[in-house]
Amino acid sequence: SILAPVFVTGEVIMECIIPFIIANLVNEIKAGISMPVLLGYGGVLILMAGLSLAFGALAGKACSTASCGFARNLRKDMFYKIQGYSFENIDKFSVSSLVTRLTTDITNVQMAYMMIIRTAVRSPLMLIFSFAMGFIMGGKMAFIFLFTIPVLGIGLFFVTKKTMPLFRRVFRKYDALNASVQENIRGMRVVKAYVREDHEKKKFDRAAEDVQKDFTKAERILAINNPLMQFCIYVVMIFVMSFGSYTVITSQGLDLDVGQMRRGAAYLEGEHDFAPFCCIRTNAKTTVRTITDLQILQSGEHITIRITGNGFLYNMVRIIAGVLVRVGRGFYEPEKVKELLEGGERTREAVTAPPQGLCLMEIRYQNEE
Repeated sequence: SILAPVFVTGEVIMECIIPFIIANLVNEIKAGISMPVLLGYGGVLILMAGLSLAFGALAGKACSTASCGFARNLRKDMFYKIQGYSFENIDKFSVSSLVTRLTTDITNVQMAYMMIIRTAVRSPLMLIFSFAMGFIMGGKMAFIFLFTIPVLGIGLFFVTKKTMPLFRRVFRKYDALNASVQENIRGMRVVKAYVREDHEKKKFDRAAEDVQKDFTKAERILAINNPLMQFCIYVVMIFVMSFGSYTVITSQGLDLDVGQMRRGAAYLEGEHDFAPFCCIRTNAKTTVRTITDLQILQSGEHITIRITGNGFLYNMVRIIAGVLVRVGRGFYEPEKVKELLEGGERTREAVTAPPQGLCLMEIRYQNEE
């Protein structure tokens, strides 16, 4: 009972992290990725998929063992408790009702317990992690959850409200069905002596038909769950495709996350060796430069990168702009800027932005004393 929720938690974490790793891999491929890094991502994904499978199998085994043990102990305790009943109590509950409690009801409790320690733990965790990963990876598109979750919640509430009375009625009719079987078996000789076989068959058929009708009605209502969930899934798919397409068309694929760009720009301020951010053919004696201020300003659809420093290397500003644009598009994480800066030399990942829009605003000279 304790291990099952632990394994379920591990399974949920793996299932939520795998799409995040795949999204990062896609961004890395777009930016240009070496074979060792690609193989590293593949190894991590295989490992995480194996862990997810292992956690799922262990969770299934643990919850099955726990629920079967719980049902065994409950059935044993109930049986011993019934042995101590007085004749008055047995007549009050009836033998058929007690048989139902020991068989059908305990089986239902066993299934419910198995769902509680697995599904009831998995679903809230999956909801929380899915919300978090949805907003991290999807941004504004994740707001579709604010529509689908209430729709699902209201639908499930009404389904539960309609089916619970039907299932309670079915459990009472189980007692009548068991009573019919019990009376027929106990009084078999009397039934045959008075040629009452047809009457007993009709009696059993009526009890079985009552159970079948209520079960059918309840299952028809429960069947609404599947189309309701499918409806929400397809609504989300339509929204993501339409809103995503609209965003790509209106932004021409150039929609930038200014917040991420500012996080990346923070690593460039101060005195650093900007060799990774300059042309390889530079003739400068030293590649150490100081950036005193790096601002990323947004005015409507226009984004301005304003850099102030004590000097710039050949193509340094264009390479800084190219890297920050890739951060804004989500191809790089902001920490990638620090990684490039600490690399010590220029790589393919330090892309150069086009020269259009680049301009020198002001030159300041220090007064000589």
